[in-house]
Amino acid sequence: MTWRSLPMNGDCEYYYTQVTKFTLVKETPKAIRIRLEKHPDKICLWMPKKVTRGYTGTSAWFWAQAFEGNLYHAEQRLKTQRENMEASFENFNAIHVAKPTTGEVKKIEKIIDSEEAKNAKLDAKIHNYNPNKQVYNNNRRKT
Repeated sequence: MTWRSLPMNGDCEYYYTQVTKFTLVKETPKAIRIRLEKHPDKICLWMPKKVTRGYTGTSAWFWAQAFEGNLYHAEQRLKTQRENMEASFENFNAIHVAKPTTGEVKKIEKIIDSEEAKNAKLDAKIHNYNPNKQVYNNNRRKT
């Protein structure tokens, strides 16, 4: 897409933040997705084109309030993703603990028992299947 942002002027300097060294990831008719190269996590965020001024390929001025809000939300999303990954990793490692508590053992046994019950039901369905079995409808006639 060919898009030209509004030029930056002196009236806007106090309301806008200059961002340098970013990479354009995606462009839509109303917004751009950029990856901040200077950020420690190289975070990606969406910025509306309406709040963008003086855009070049690697730098632009963004309305400060929108930029900081989008950056905050992207950092929070990244933080929760990391916490969820750590929690799932800890749950996986809980099975391999050297000395598990009785509560942990009971939880693990309960999970294993429920999985075995599910597998037993599926096995029964598979092994009891008979393609020649006659099925009766409500009137007890063969179909």
